[in-house]
Amino acid sequence: MIKAIKDLAAERGYVIYEQPGFLNIWGFRANTQVPNSFDDQIHVFTVSGTPKNRVWAYWIFKCTTDPGTFWLKNPEAKQGTAILNPGQYVNSHAIGRHRGQYTALVQIAPLTVTRDYNRNNVLDFENGKTASGLYGINIHRASRIGDTFRVDKYSAGCQVFKNIKDFDFFIGLCQKHRKLYGNKFTYTLIDKQMESMNKIKQSNKPSKAVSNQFPVKPSTYAFFSPQAVADSIYSGIVTKNLDKVLKGLFQITDTEEYKKVNELIKEKQGTSKVVKGISTLLSKVFPQDPFRSKYRAQLFRIGLKWGAKGWLLSGTESEDETEQLTTKEDAIIWDKSGNCFRVPFGTYIGDLIQTQNGVTAFQSTDGRPYFIHTTSIKTS
Repeated sequence: MIKAIKDLAAERGYVIYEQPGFLNIWGFRANTQVPNSFDDQIHVFTVSGTPKNRVWAYWIFKCTTDPGTFWLKNPEAKQGTAILNPGQYVNSHAIGRHRGQYTALVQIAPLTVTRDYNRNNVLDFENGKTASGLYGINIHRASRIGDTFRVDKYSAGCQVFKNIKDFDFFIGLCQKHRKLYGNKFTYTLIDKQMESMNKIKQSNKPSKAVSNQFPVKPSTYAFFSPQAVADSIYSGIVTKNLDKVLKGLFQITDTEEYKKVNELIKEKQGTSKVVKGISTLLSKVFPQDPFRSKYRAQLFRIGLKWGAKGWLLSGTESEDETEQLTTKEDAIIWDKSGNCFRVPFGTYIGDLIQTQNGVTAFQSTDGRPYFIHTTSIKTS
């Protein structure tokens, strides 16, 4: 995934920030003219780890980058409702208050928009007028509870998160960025709708955008090829080249993609009596640090979990009945030495060991024991 994003950035002359903890915030607008739905995505990625063990952390959130039907029909400005144009807007946002109500990223530098002045319920990218300025194009949430399924009044051109937990997690990342690099954030918008229309014009085909071509899986947009990824990982395992392995793992976004690659790697082992999956092969070829910690970081990012029986993922390596713990509020965990760490709401922290006297002991994803107040967690 990160390689595809870097290629896209290089092609368009966009910047990708590689300082540890420095957030890259990219929106991907779906190829559809239908408003009022959360069919777009915000990708947030940053370098984490140590100088000797740099890995990319990558998150994808459902959102809308378009205004809702209400504001298309009832624009706040007489020129029409603002639709943010694609591009990279350096230092365009800062942590502030969305309309004075709650913490969000607010616009602090000029953005370029197209004004949809038709006053109907269809997004108009071709006939509107373009302008640049300060329009309050913020990055904020929809409802303060759960998921929102219709955009309606939540966006008059803002970039709006569908899920409140996703947004709260995002703001937590932004606050960490602010402590390290100050209160300025760059926002990049990629517009599949406009790209599709431009291709149609260039090929002299009828000017009609094909709807709903934006893929469900973001990595598909990033040209994810299970076979190519499997080839890279397996070649790296056979030749003991960890860079090749990591190159492949970087392109896997979630457990569904992992399963596809995992099956292809099993097929490569042919008629071997014992066919092994990715994680088993890696543990045998790279059993020690610093190599082990590098590939483990990628497996955790993809969504695998570490349990008593090893790596856990239904349908790939093994399954376990251990209870998995997630924080239901901002919480504090601590280790046996009393060292404390703050964990944000909605974080998967590991597997249950035992609960006693209001304190829960658990095993973290890297196999270490920690403790947390039982009231701060929920099990699954």
